[in-house]
Amino acid sequence: MNSAQQNVNSKNSKVLRFECPYTDCTKIYAKEWKLHEHVLIHTGQRPFVCTHPGCDKTYRAAKHLSVHARTHEEPTYKCSFPECSQAYFISHHLKRHELTHKNSSPIKCTWPDCTAAFQKKHQLRSHMVTHTHKLLWPCDVENCDASFMVPSKLKKHKMTVHSETPRYLCSLDDCDTTFINWTELCKHIREKHPKICKACGKEFNRQTRLNQHIKNKHAEKDPVKCIYSGCGKVFSSIKAYDMHINLVHERINKFMCTFPGCQKGFPYKSIFERHL
Repeated sequence: MNSAQQNVNSKNSKVLRFECPYTDCTKIYAKEWKLHEHVLIHTGQRPFVCTHPGCDKTYRAAKHLSVHARTHEEPTYKCSFPECSQAYFISHHLKRHELTHKNSSPIKCTWPDCTAAFQKKHQLRSHMVTHTHKLLWPCDVENCDASFMVPSKLKKHKMTVHSETPRYLCSLDDCDTTFINWTELCKHIREKHPKICKACGKEFNRQTRLNQHIKNKHAEKDPVKCIYSGCGKVFSSIKAYDMHINLVHERINKFMCTFPGCQKGFPYKSIFERHL
């Protein structure tokens, strides 16, 4: 197997491993942490809580909490111009701001007799269209009038629209079908290579759904007993146990109904949405 095929196979394994397990959700991720972050959208959980006194903001991702936390801090980078109180958390934001004081536009238009100048390169690229009446990177394929602002967009266009060279290989079950784009390969894998349960023969289009099926229907499970005194409930899964604790005993209502006269609260977003 050549290196290109190995790369494709490696990419396949990532896609098949980190797929959203929720029914009717087709999200696919190359990294496991991104899948965990996505699943929180379904569960309604927001585990990252702001610890600043008096602030009850919560977030699904740590990076979002980090951005929010800055609003409670004093900006480090302050404008050096007199009578200007602007301050920023990031140095290049300050530099961009100070250009407005200097009225400096260092990037000049090179078109003959044009005196326009800009602070950013992308502003110049947009301006050049007024002279050329077309974008800077035209497609050189015959009879194609497409053009683009940046070369990376042109490269992607030629690879997806004009290329006839297969770039992706399916190697599942000794299949050697090739595809020009990644989307077609993913569709082929779901339709032509279903995952089959060896215990009952049921087919699934995703490995994660087969794994969930085996766990729910065929795997031996130790019963989980409710820890609350006087409650004799027993559950076959941790998920069912957690839901029981939240709904019956702890009643942690993260989602409150805002409809006038209704004071009901719900621990899960899905239950809250059904109430609405």
